[in-house]
Amino acid sequence: MIKRYKKNEIENLVKILKNDGVISVPTDTVFGICARINSETAHDKLIAVKKSSDKKVISCNVCKRRTDKKHSYCKRCSQKIN
Repeated sequence: MIKRYKKNEIENLVKILKNDGVISVPTDTVFGICARINSETAHDKLIAVKKSSDKKVISCNVCKRRTDKKHSYCKRCSQKIN
């Protein structure tokens, strides 16, 4: 079941992410699906929600350029996140 959160419920969204959950976030035009970058469990849940193959590329948005494979989870660790 999907629950819609209000702006004053951000802490609940943070808990979901910290517990390897998946959330959706509205943008200007569409909703984005979000999960932790450094969790295999969150990665697998994201793939399940998207009904996608783990061989497909997933876009990754980070707040700092220095976020790289040291701080992230990638099934194919030979790939570098740029």
